[in-house]
Amino acid sequence: MATNKELESAVYEMSTLAKGWHEQVTCLAGMALTELERPPTGHSLMRVIAALKMIKTTSGDIHNCIDVEAERVGMNFSDEREWARSRMIHDAMRPLEAANEKVASHGGAASALSTPGKKPH
Repeated sequence: MATNKELESAVYEMSTLAKGWHEQVTCLAGMALTELERPPTGHSLMRVIAALKMIKTTSGDIHNCIDVEAERVGMNFSDEREWARSRMIHDAMRPLEAANEKVASHGGAASALSTPGKKPH
């Protein structure tokens, strides 16, 4: 378990990063909104899309940094049920993927996932 000093450091780090991220996202959202207020052009739509993609990337970066910091102080959240569901799906898909690889390695055009009795398009 983390000490009070480590927790204090983690909170300070997250606060500092959050301020910077807030400024970045606010700027990007402002740019997108400004573009939406103008008559639409191909370039303005591209700028809105670029801003939204950057916001999405920033959001992922925020999530990762928070997770790393939480893990550093032993406070990360792990959803065991979600992990178990993901593992179950992965394990269930493994035989199908192997069958597809086998068909592909023998030069077959058909997929093991295709409906039996139907020819692939």
